[in-house]
Amino acid sequence: MIITTTTSLPYARRAMNHAKTAWVDIKVAHMTMQHALDWDYTVQREIVRAQRARGPNQPPRADAGWSWVGIRTLLPLALRLRNRRCQPLTILVRNAQGQAVPAGMLLLIEHYPWPLTTDPIRRSTFTWFLASAPKAALLQRGVPDPPSLGRVLIDTALVHSLGSGMGGQMWLHAAAGGGSGLLQFYSHTCQLGRLAAGTRIPGGRSDGRHFYADSALALKLLNALQHYR
Repeated sequence: MIITTTTSLPYARRAMNHAKTAWVDIKVAHMTMQHALDWDYTVQREIVRAQRARGPNQPPRADAGWSWVGIRTLLPLALRLRNRRCQPLTILVRNAQGQAVPAGMLLLIEHYPWPLTTDPIRRSTFTWFLASAPKAALLQRGVPDPPSLGRVLIDTALVHSLGSGMGGQMWLHAAAGGGSGLLQFYSHTCQLGRLAAGTRIPGGRSDGRHFYADSALALKLLNALQHYR
């Protein structure tokens, strides 16, 4: 299948496990308040615990201070007052008892201004917040073989952009709390483009931690993960 900017794609239905030896079934769904509560009371506690116990060679997590209940409740409301719409999504995986467990979280802003003014499509999806559950947190929830969701989270944002008529265009800001490791993740693991520090963006100038996929790059990345769908 040749993907174009008018193609409608399904979200990923599976992801590789952390050892890259087996597929794990997943489902991308609308994030409910129950998903956010579940995350905050289980996964987020493990993230905070691991952050406090991390050694000098362990990378920080930008989401250690987040509350997905707050993100899910307050931020879409704040944007609605500015005539913008958020799309909250969660990636679910089943535990050994057959229960759906949140393993990834996303909050996207739809029809957001696009910073690259030379492109014909001037709107995009902005990935405002995203997080994947640590392997330890999913093991504690009874997930026998937790999936690796880093690239799948980005793929989800690209699929949403494509389906919303934004041509796959998507950009985001790597939170400073994630340190240099988060920059490496977006640039090398996810293969996103990076805006140079000082680049003019909506609302100001980039600090060098903004990453993006224009339509051409989005189609390339979406094609690379076709076998996930």
